[in-house]
Amino acid sequence: MARSIAEVKAALQNAFARKGAAAGVVAAEAAKIVEEHGLVDETPALVAAFTRLSEPERDPGCRGRSAIVAALHTLDHWAPEVFEAGLRVLQIEGDPRFPGNDSGALIRGACAQAHAHFNRPNALDVCAEMLADIEIEARDDLIAFCRRDPRRRQAIGYLALALLRDDEANAELERAIEEGSVQDAEAAKSALATFR
Repeated sequence: MARSIAEVKAALQNAFARKGAAAGVVAAEAAKIVEEHGLVDETPALVAAFTRLSEPERDPGCRGRSAIVAALHTLDHWAPEVFEAGLRVLQIEGDPRFPGNDSGALIRGACAQAHAHFNRPNALDVCAEMLADIEIEARDDLIAFCRRDPRRRQAIGYLALALLRDDEANAELERAIEEGSVQDAEAAKSALATFR
């Protein structure tokens, strides 16, 4: 384990020293080591790396920042410097006239998931805003997360699904309300009615 910690520290220092694509790739490798070995003590280094990678031209493709967000989420470590800043990551790497060229979309979607996962007070607002994101990648991962995570199958997940005016999601919400499996049934009913 000590070797892994040394590898992580060396990789993060290397990422700080690099510019361009190399910085993001090296930071992504370090974040995966932290995640795989459960090195919670290294989360401050990940947070610092995320901030540095947010500088222009340090993380093309957002590989490093995406891996850092995933590692922090897996380690169950709330880092507002990452999860709040990540909601605003916009990195157009193609023709801005067309959707699908924003590599920051995955980070935005993953950070919205983190708000729901950590039961943040503004999670509902964050998820609703993310469902209006122009990029499909930002929306789809959030929707899948709300559907598969049993802890999220409460009002927040159902509201996110109902926002899409998705008939299947609305029917699922109605069944859950009838079965009594939604903690705040009144809020869920209100959300359902609002978005029909």
